[in-house]
Amino acid sequence: SRVYVASLDNHVYAVDRRTGKEVWKKNTYAMLTTSPALVGSRLIVGNRGGLLAALDPATGQVVWRMTFWGSAIESSPVAGDGGLFYIGSSDLRRVSAIDAKDGRVVWRTDVFGWSWPRPALTARHVYASVAGRAPYQMRHLGSVTALDRATGRIAWRWPAAAVPGALDTGFAAPCVVADGTLVVGGLDGSLYAFPAE
Repeated sequence: SRVYVASLDNHVYAVDRRTGKEVWKKNTYAMLTTSPALVGSRLIVGNRGGLLAALDPATGQVVWRMTFWGSAIESSPVAGDGGLFYIGSSDLRRVSAIDAKDGRVVWRTDVFGWSWPRPALTARHVYASVAGRAPYQMRHLGSVTALDRATGRIAWRWPAAAVPGALDTGFAAPCVVADGTLVVGGLDGSLYAFPAE
């Protein structure tokens, strides 16, 4: 019955789906550049200040929160099974599996670069598009990375080639899985396809 919207004005809004009338708004105190996601009975939101929070979708009140220290959250959360969700990060260089109920981190894996886009899921894997930059104050390498969905271990990683004269390399678009194929657009202007599963 509601639509949830994240805004560049630091707020998450809940509006009535039929009328568009505001039901509640919540200030997160930093710009939001991702979509919120309903995971179980929680509304998961992340902001550019490194805040990841679960809100009560009925009231907007904070149920739990955590900080991705030194890292913006520019990846939209993706709901999995059993109340888990998967989310990337910027300078934290991680993809995380988190329990929406209480904020418990189930696993967190270093993917060696910015995992800005929302991850893609299959029954066995979490696929992350990863961007890199050189030079940069910390090492960031672009890639497509497949993680084991249960453990977070890297199943395989395809490193993006450096592009002469380009500052950024790798992938800033989300991966898409269809008919057993993983497809993603690269920062080099190419479209890539990989076998999925």
